[in-house]
Amino acid sequence: MASQIKLLKFSAVIIFISFISVYNIYSQPFIQQYDGINFSLPSGISSAPFNGGQNNARIQFVDIDGDNDLDLFSYDADTSLYFYLNTGNPQVPQYKLVTTRFQDLRFENWFYFADIDGDGDMDLFTGGPLQSVSYFKNTGTAISPQFILEIEELRSSGDTVIYSEANCVPIFCDIDNDGDLDFFTGQSLGTITFYENTGTANNFIFTFRSDIWQNLLIISPALNNRHGANALEFVDIDNDNDFDLFWGDLFSKGIYFIRNDGTAEEPNVVIADSIYPRNSPYSSLGYNSTRFVDIDNDGDMDMFISVLYLSQNNNNFTFYRNDGSTGNPVFNRITDNFLLNVDVGGSSNPVFADLDNDGDKDLVIGSDYSKLAYYKNTGTVSAPAFTLITDSLPVISESFNYAPCFADLDNDGDQDLLLGSYLRDSLWFFRNTGTPDNFIFTLESRGYQIGLTTLGQSSTPALIDIDGDNDLDLFIGGTNGRLIFYENTGTPENFNFSFVSNFYAGIDAGDDSVPRFYDIDDDGDYDLFIGRLNGQISFYRNDGTPQSPSFVLQTTSFAGVNVHQNAAPFFVDINNDNDADLFTGNIKGGLFFYRNDAVSSVYNVNTELPASFRLLQNYPNPFNPST
Repeated sequence: MASQIKLLKFSAVIIFISFISVYNIYSQPFIQQYDGINFSLPSGISSAPFNGGQNNARIQFVDIDGDNDLDLFSYDADTSLYFYLNTGNPQVPQYKLVTTRFQDLRFENWFYFADIDGDGDMDLFTGGPLQSVSYFKNTGTAISPQFILEIEELRSSGDTVIYSEANCVPIFCDIDNDGDLDFFTGQSLGTITFYENTGTANNFIFTFRSDIWQNLLIISPALNNRHGANALEFVDIDNDNDFDLFWGDLFSKGIYFIRNDGTAEEPNVVIADSIYPRNSPYSSLGYNSTRFVDIDNDGDMDMFISVLYLSQNNNNFTFYRNDGSTGNPVFNRITDNFLLNVDVGGSSNPVFADLDNDGDKDLVIGSDYSKLAYYKNTGTVSAPAFTLITDSLPVISESFNYAPCFADLDNDGDQDLLLGSYLRDSLWFFRNTGTPDNFIFTLESRGYQIGLTTLGQSSTPALIDIDGDNDLDLFIGGTNGRLIFYENTGTPENFNFSFVSNFYAGIDAGDDSVPRFYDIDDDGDYDLFIGRLNGQISFYRNDGTPQSPSFVLQTTSFAGVNVHQNAAPFFVDINNDNDADLFTGNIKGGLFFYRNDAVSSVYNVNTELPASFRLLQNYPNPFNPST
């Protein structure tokens, strides 16, 4: 009987320790970081290395905290409102990303801050359900705003819903100089709808006036005489005390300058130029949204342009400094990457490897272009810092959506490269014919030439010794969400990939699987993580052994990470603190970084389980009194 009691106690200890191990995995505090690691680009240090990139952002500069400088808000394809605090001063702004989910506000398509009720603080208008307009009232102050949804679907004085087309960027402006803000929104027909504010500066009432304001009709000659959505901005650019209009059109590569030849009370607009600015014309793939602010506090308006055309997903946040005067602007183009984003364009796929044999991890990022960006780690093992060496490593293939994988496949002490890409059956082997200190990637063969006869679309390779025989086996993710598995039946010096399964372990993660392996629970075998099209990461714990894995799905939303689309995770101990930090690529082409603040072993865990949990923000939020 005593032996049975001892056995039960021993079993209970095993079960309890196992439970704590699992608990330790789920309680690992992966905290999203927006800075903390320097990224050096040719034009300076990145202001936002971990903002995930920028594709087609709606932007607005506004002093949201009442400190007399301009902060920045951005709304991009991931449908979140990003807040960049100006930590500089009115003359020399410096931007720090504070949050990618400002006050957790949820809305659609566009946003605009304006003091609509004349109380001295900024309220917020946004896109609402079914292309309506929503109104968030600021119930806080000019220094500490708090936005509460007050009207989900704004209605006009005639009690009809006010609509703003999804692809258009509307604007508020006191066009008639009566002290309140009127509302303008574009139409895909190439016209502007105008609602006059017939209320007061403190109590707005929007009254419909026209669907073709000032008889403006813009059909762009740039792209086969087409018309489409438009992005509007009013500014007194010539200092004559009335508002001029700048118009970005879906089918125009440039900007329309529409001058107001009327008065502050009675506008009369004429299309003055379709090439702007004349001294340094702006041109993109199309659909350019302008914002004018005095960013350097020198008394004149500077110009910012964000590109809303879906295909232009880098070099799309341009800054023109006004070196002229208030009445005669002279715009000089300073940069096309105002925040110095770490951004490869779209569908970033980051991997870390010690490419130069200096003991720290370097970074290579694949993208939807046919390029691999290489960031050398110029810091240390525990204090990394990355410097962009090239945005295009000299590797050549015939496809796009590059997915790199580095490993020493021939056991010669340097990193070789397997490169996946979008087209079916597209995977390349580049042997490192250089040295451990000076890599040279030489294309040696395509996938089928090294036995990879079964490949899917958007091949994403991962090399790992999954069966404990001291050579690297190959897993390949792809469009269908499953994993292809090739066992290495060769040797560490001479690999030989033998096909085993195109539906490994019956795992189907959904669409666009990006497999990564890491021993996250520190039990001596590799666990499996799969990035997915929906922006989340699935976690499969290895309940087997180093020689015989058995993957069991634990969650489809590891650590609560959601990057909106095309999650491409990579685990690496970036700061040498003996735990795995997480980086992930996404549809926008940049990086998100989640620092792991957990202990690295279950033996260091306090085994007294807390009665409750509390989610803590990773930044002091001056706009939320609870943080």
